[in-house]
Amino acid sequence: MEGFTRKLSLFVPGLRSADYTTLFRRIRNLDLSLQVNPELLLRDVVVAVDSTGIKVTNRGEWMREKWRVRRGWIKVHTMIDVETGQILGLEVTDESVQDDASTRSRGSAYRAECVRMKRNSGGYRPWAEETGYGQRWKIEGVYSAVKRIFGESVQSSSREGMMRELMMKFQCYNMLVAMSD
Repeated sequence: MEGFTRKLSLFVPGLRSADYTTLFRRIRNLDLSLQVNPELLLRDVVVAVDSTGIKVTNRGEWMREKWRVRRGWIKVHTMIDVETGQILGLEVTDESVQDDASTRSRGSAYRAECVRMKRNSGGYRPWAEETGYGQRWKIEGVYSAVKRIFGESVQSSSREGMMRELMMKFQCYNMLVAMSD
């Protein structure tokens, strides 16, 4: 960000570039609550929910490979409006949080019921058509866009910094989607 603002200041008269410390303090104090278009919530909304993994960092990848040090990754659980692609909810966790489908309720009785319904409906295709499951691809498109625009990893080293960095990325994506409407 510091390099970006420094380069941008060459093209914009009067723009002063901020140093890393100033940028860090300002970013740390940003309100990162997810902004959702209020008109969107005035109507019935069909949502898609999924999660994706985000690499902790690309730095030192060869060193981790050489010394077999596992750095891990974090997980972003997202809920979107399938019509607009706007992110409605976001939760960032570590890799230990599971979201596997199971017929035994290990957290969500509704999820277990859905898995049983899929098994009893004559296969995947009839179940997907009946439940509208095919719309899940739209959330995959959101993840693809966020990762292409903002990168597949976080650069922050602290857990709080990683969470804030991801919240900023997804908030910026939401602003881009809102502007395109």
